[in-house]
Amino acid sequence: MYGEKLSVAGFFGSIPDIVSDDGDHQYTIDKKKAYAEYPDTRAIVLQDRFGGWIRDDVKMVNDTNADQVTASDQAIREARNRVDGVKDVVPIYVRPDTEDSNTLQNNNTAISNYANNQIAKWVQKGGIDKEWDAYVKKVSEPTLGLDANIEIWQKWYDKYTK
Repeated sequence: MYGEKLSVAGFFGSIPDIVSDDGDHQYTIDKKKAYAEYPDTRAIVLQDRFGGWIRDDVKMVNDTNADQVTASDQAIREARNRVDGVKDVVPIYVRPDTEDSNTLQNNNTAISNYANNQIAKWVQKGGIDKEWDAYVKKVSEPTLGLDANIEIWQKWYDKYTK
């Protein structure tokens, strides 16, 4: 399942019908055949349901999806490279217990309700410049729970990363 050719075929389409094996870990996608069925989305074969692995040294020619992802990634690459995945963000493996998860969710609902309504108002009627400071003050009030959420996440971050 994780062999190179099977992974390429599973992600991009069958070899040699849709993808040619050019040798030396290079494959060429026949765009007319690969994208014929999905011209709007460019989604081909299994992609998001893919159960394989394509190594970094495999070169795919005519992979338009990779070209789009790479182009959009360029804008943030420099900033992202300065982010430490443990020290600068809460790692994905940090999981609060049920009680704290419920508190976080309730607070997030309160914050989102206020923020989304305010944003909708600004989109429809304007006034963001005049009302911004009041908005920030309201979001920071204890009644919405932002400070409580920060404390909860800090507690769980400290527990998981010590």
